[in-house]
Amino acid sequence: MTDLSKTISKALGQEIYKNRKMRSITRQELASDIGVSQAVIQQYENGSTKISLAVLSKIQQVLKISIDHVFD
Repeated sequence: MTDLSKTISKALGQEIYKNRKMRSITRQELASDIGVSQAVIQQYENGSTKISLAVLSKIQQVLKISIDHVFD
């Protein structure tokens, strides 16, 4: 990953983590809702794995959030 890609992945992961915790949703619940493993959710949250737009869209729907501000 490039530096910019790492920065974006980390920022997205922090937003996902923060919003998941605010809604008292476990990693397992989120993973089940979007069709990935709990380990993948952990990788998204710590920024070590890129999130596809399709998966990001699913996460936003489940958490009822918009994370567009990450890209501003």
